Amino acid sequence: WRLADPLLRAIRKNDFGIYDTKVKLKDGFAMNLDLRDWVDSHLFAKGDYEPDVAVIIKKLLRPGDHFVDVGANFGFFTILASRIVGDSGKVTSFEPSKSVFHRLSRNVALNGIHNADLHNSAVSDTDGEVILHLGPTSHSGITSLRPLEEHTGSVERIERIDAVTIDSLFVNNAKSPRLLKIDVEGAEFKVLNGMKSILRGNRRERPYIIFEFSPGYLKGMGDSGDVLISLLDSYGYQTYVIGFPGKLESMDLHSVDDSSQHNVIAIPHELMQEVAF
Repeated sequence: WRLADPLLRAIRKNDFGIYDTKVKLKDGFAMNLDLRDWVDSHLFAKGDYEPDVAVIIKKLLRPGDHFVDVGANFGFFTILASRIVGDSGKVTSFEPSKSVFHRLSRNVALNGIHNADLHNSAVSDTDGEVILHLGPTSHSGITSLRPLEEHTGSVERIERIDAVTIDSLFVNNAKSPRLLKIDVEGAEFKVLNGMKSILRGNRRERPYIIFEFSPGYLKGMGDSGDVLISLLDSYGYQTYVIGFPGKLESMDLHSVDDSSQHNVIAIPHELMQEVAF
């Protein structure tokens, strides 16, 4: 572990010419990595990714559960959840970028996973075509439905893709989601706004929701952190910042600074006592 941070800095500083390498991670599964990418280099050096979120996922998911991964990237949480829910469970993953979706599919196949349903589409509050703004090849994880103004110095790349809503796919579904993970670089409110039927649904079947909360990114989509948290409040969800290692922290998220960024869990009121965090 003493070498992890120096190794990560060295990988990101230099081009070692390693564009495609397979590694086994701390949780025991393998992934194909491209060390030119920011997330890949982190996984290579440290063997895991967002361990605080991973701890919560491991606590909440059980064999037979349904996990929904919105913004799956190249599959770390999809594969982690797949191994937990097992053959009797189900994983549904959404990744809009065509090139990243190809990598997601590769990594799922590499691990012999058969309980994951992969969708090359975006998730929003309406069905239909949307414009996807692609992140640079060095950081594909920042691909978003919002214009990437912080990268105006480079040529912008876009894709036209289909978007779906969570409600259109999972209302009255035979296996209701137990947990959703949403990481869509500022479109989180759009995803939640497109699942109101599920948010107000059967009180014993409403899901836990883990999401990335970035008020500045939300503004780029014409939304705000306050609007997002107020939506969850209105449906009886309580929100907590996920600290390390998976410890929940109370925070007033209605008025946090635009530059802040947190991983947050939203818990239905009726499930507050179900799991000890």
